[in-house]
Amino acid sequence: MNARIIFAATGIAAGLTLALAGCGRRVPEGLVAVNGVVTFQSRPVPYGEVVFEPDPTKGNRGPQCRCAINNGAYATRTDFGAPRGPVIVMVTGFTQPPGFDYLEARPLFTAHSFTADLSAEPLRLDIVVPAE
Repeated sequence: MNARIIFAATGIAAGLTLALAGCGRRVPEGLVAVNGVVTFQSRPVPYGEVVFEPDPTKGNRGPQCRCAINNGAYATRTDFGAPRGPVIVMVTGFTQPPGFDYLEARPLFTAHSFTADLSAEPLRLDIVVPAE
Protein backbone atom coordinates (compact mmCIF):
# COMPACT_ATOMS: atom_id res chain seq x y z
CA MET A 1 0.00 0.00 0.00
CA ASN A 2 2.82 2.42 0.83
CA ALA A 3 4.43 1.63 -2.53
CA ARG A 4 1.27 2.89 -4.28
CA ILE A 5 1.36 6.17 -2.37
CA ILE A 6 5.06 6.67 -3.15
CA PHE A 7 4.44 5.85 -6.83
CA ALA A 8 1.52 8.31 -6.99
CA ALA A 9 3.54 11.03 -5.23
CA THR A 10 6.47 10.46 -7.61
CA GLY A 11 4.13 10.72 -10.61
CA ILE A 12 2.63 13.97 -9.32
CA ALA A 13 6.10 15.43 -8.67
CA ALA A 14 7.24 14.47 -12.17
CA GLY A 15 4.13 16.05 -13.68
CA LEU A 16 4.68 19.29 -11.76
CA THR A 17 8.33 19.38 -12.85
CA LEU A 18 7.33 19.04 -16.50
CA ALA A 19 4.61 21.67 -16.15
CA LEU A 20 6.99 24.14 -14.52
CA ALA A 21 9.65 23.49 -17.14
CA GLY A 22 7.10 24.55 -19.76
CA CYS A 23 6.74 27.99 -18.13
CA GLY A 24 10.01 29.14 -19.70
CA ARG A 25 9.03 28.11 -23.21
CA ARG A 26 10.74 29.73 -26.13
CA VAL A 27 8.95 31.32 -29.06
CA PRO A 28 8.06 28.55 -31.58
CA GLU A 29 10.17 28.16 -34.71
CA GLY A 30 9.10 30.48 -37.54
CA LEU A 31 7.95 33.14 -35.09
CA VAL A 32 9.81 36.00 -33.43
CA ALA A 33 9.37 37.76 -30.07
CA VAL A 34 8.58 41.45 -30.59
CA ASN A 35 8.09 44.34 -28.18
CA GLY A 36 8.20 48.09 -28.29
CA VAL A 37 6.52 51.40 -27.65
CA VAL A 38 3.76 53.02 -29.73
CA THR A 39 3.55 56.82 -29.79
CA PHE A 40 1.22 59.32 -31.45
CA GLN A 41 1.86 63.08 -31.38
CA SER A 42 4.96 62.44 -29.22
CA ARG A 43 2.91 60.70 -26.48
CA PRO A 44 2.44 57.01 -25.67
CA VAL A 45 -0.77 55.54 -27.08
CA PRO A 46 -2.85 54.77 -23.97
CA TYR A 47 -4.69 51.71 -25.31
CA GLY A 48 -4.90 49.88 -28.61
CA GLU A 49 -3.61 46.96 -30.58
CA VAL A 50 -0.69 46.03 -32.82
CA VAL A 51 -1.38 43.28 -35.38
CA PHE A 52 1.38 41.48 -37.28
CA GLU A 53 0.20 39.79 -40.48
CA PRO A 54 2.54 37.80 -42.77
CA ASP A 55 3.07 39.75 -46.02
CA PRO A 56 1.86 37.42 -48.79
CA THR A 57 3.18 39.77 -51.52
CA LYS A 58 6.70 38.96 -50.26
CA GLY A 59 6.02 35.22 -49.98
CA ASN A 60 5.58 35.13 -46.21
CA ARG A 61 3.02 32.81 -44.62
CA GLY A 62 2.09 32.00 -41.06
CA PRO A 63 -0.23 32.96 -38.24
CA GLN A 64 -1.39 36.45 -37.41
CA CYS A 65 -0.26 37.90 -34.08
CA ARG A 66 -2.16 40.47 -31.98
CA CYS A 67 -0.66 42.47 -29.11
CA ALA A 68 -2.48 44.82 -26.75
CA ILE A 69 -1.10 48.31 -26.24
CA ASN A 70 -1.16 49.49 -22.65
CA ASN A 71 0.29 52.90 -21.81
CA GLY A 72 2.31 52.84 -25.02
CA ALA A 73 3.94 49.43 -24.50
CA TYR A 74 3.21 46.18 -26.34
CA ALA A 75 4.82 42.74 -26.43
CA THR A 76 4.09 39.33 -27.89
CA ARG A 77 3.27 36.55 -25.45
CA THR A 78 6.23 34.50 -24.23
CA ASP A 79 4.81 31.29 -25.73
CA PHE A 80 3.94 32.82 -29.08
CA GLY A 81 5.28 35.48 -31.41
CA ALA A 82 4.88 37.37 -34.64
CA PRO A 83 5.57 35.72 -37.99
CA ARG A 84 9.27 35.87 -38.85
CA GLY A 85 10.15 37.79 -42.04
CA PRO A 86 8.19 40.39 -44.01
CA VAL A 87 4.98 41.48 -42.27
CA ILE A 88 2.20 44.02 -42.53
CA VAL A 89 1.81 45.87 -39.24
CA MET A 90 -1.56 47.43 -38.35
CA VAL A 91 -1.91 49.76 -35.35
CA THR A 92 -5.04 51.10 -33.66
CA GLY A 93 -5.13 53.46 -30.69
CA PHE A 94 -7.85 54.51 -28.25
CA THR A 95 -8.30 57.06 -25.47
CA GLN A 96 -9.72 54.44 -23.12
CA PRO A 97 -9.61 50.65 -23.00
CA PRO A 98 -11.99 49.17 -25.54
CA GLY A 99 -14.60 47.18 -23.68
CA PHE A 100 -17.16 44.79 -25.01
CA ASP A 101 -18.51 47.59 -27.24
CA TYR A 102 -15.76 49.10 -29.41
CA LEU A 103 -18.05 52.06 -30.10
CA GLU A 104 -17.47 53.25 -26.52
CA ALA A 105 -13.74 53.74 -27.08
CA ARG A 106 -12.75 56.84 -29.03
CA PRO A 107 -10.04 56.24 -31.64
CA LEU A 108 -6.97 58.46 -31.42
CA PHE A 109 -6.21 58.07 -35.12
CA THR A 110 -7.31 56.21 -38.22
CA ALA A 111 -5.85 52.69 -38.23
CA HIS A 112 -2.21 52.93 -39.35
CA SER A 113 -0.53 50.25 -41.50
CA PHE A 114 3.03 49.77 -42.70
CA THR A 115 5.40 46.96 -43.67
CA ALA A 116 8.40 45.71 -41.71
CA ASP A 117 10.87 42.84 -41.76
CA LEU A 118 10.96 40.78 -38.56
CA SER A 119 13.95 38.55 -39.06
CA ALA A 120 15.92 38.85 -35.79
CA GLU A 121 14.99 37.57 -32.31
CA PRO A 122 14.32 39.12 -29.87
CA LEU A 123 13.23 42.20 -31.74
CA ARG A 124 12.32 45.70 -30.57
CA LEU A 125 10.08 47.64 -32.92
CA ASP A 126 9.09 51.10 -31.72
CA ILE A 127 6.19 52.53 -33.71
CA VAL A 128 5.57 56.23 -34.33
CA VAL A 129 2.09 56.79 -35.75
CA PRO A 130 2.21 59.81 -38.09
CA ALA A 131 -0.21 62.72 -37.68
CA GLU A 132 -3.12 62.42 -40.04
